[in-house]
Amino acid sequence: MKDVEKKYENVISGGLKLKGKIISKSNKKIIKPIKTEDSKEFLTIPNEPQELTSKSDLQGNKLDVLNQRIEKVKSDVSLTSSEKAFKIAQIKRTYKRIEQSLKESHREKIEKFNNKLSKLSEHFDIPKVGPG
Repeated sequence: MKDVEKKYENVISGGLKLKGKIISKSNKKIIKPIKTEDSKEFLTIPNEPQELTSKSDLQGNKLDVLNQRIEKVKSDVSLTSSEKAFKIAQIKRTYKRIEQSLKESHREKIEKFNNKLSKLSEHFDIPKVGPG
């Protein structure tokens, strides 16, 4: 019996301790998330008329908003360094995607698509079948 007890002397019992965020047990109650002002901050469009502001001012404002979002992520204590890097990369990626979509108007996109279709071969046309 003592031989078996010696085998298990080194065993550490108890819960698993993880680094990073504090993980709490989930409640069985469904709690609706509360919308904060932070999430609305980046969705609002400034009411300034575009005629009065120059393009460089608008570009500067967009960069300021981008930098503010990045600073919020960097200052978040509950995130690990890899999570922070992921969030920052995600913010930059969405910013670039928005910039790309705003460069072309709908008309330009349609023209580009039509040109692409016209350059394609007529591989999928119905071939002539039968005599004549």
